[in-house]
Amino acid sequence: MANEYVFLDLETTGLDENLGSVLELGIVVADINLQPIGSFQQILQFDDPRYEYENCGIDDFVIDMHTKNGLWDICAESYTVRATAELAALDFLADYSEPKIIELSGSTISFDRAWLKKHMPKLENWFHYRNIDVSSYKAMFKKYNLPERPVKAVGAHRAVSDCYDSIHDLRYYLQYLGVLPSE
Repeated sequence: MANEYVFLDLETTGLDENLGSVLELGIVVADINLQPIGSFQQILQFDDPRYEYENCGIDDFVIDMHTKNGLWDICAESYTVRATAELAALDFLADYSEPKIIELSGSTISFDRAWLKKHMPKLENWFHYRNIDVSSYKAMFKKYNLPERPVKAVGAHRAVSDCYDSIHDLRYYLQYLGVLPSE
């Protein structure tokens, strides 16, 4: 069980977990060879700031991003509250491992972990204290002028697709390093 990866991504209303809200939670579990074996998604209830009030404190970049990917519209129709999403995620993860075994994986996963700690502490506490941060590989490859992954696979700024992007990125880096066989 400790050989699986759990990739997690959150879509949020901004960068500050103390001021913002979680809009979407995505989780993809992958095996040791980075082959996906399960996925989970929850869209949380949130009123669309484009229509409800003029000065909502959400950055224009975030409003534009989630307008283009349709997340505002989906959140406005959702009835899922944060506590329900958190419990559903814990139920999903229970099929793959016991608590405190698997490291949390993703791109700049410290961002997501901070949001989990503030908004979904039971879920944050489920993971091992270590993280596998895919963006650290990217930074090291750039620092040493190693070839970066040429193209993002999905890139929709949606939680599950961002998890798949992180899986593809990590697979690329591990293949380059000879840890995983090339496809």
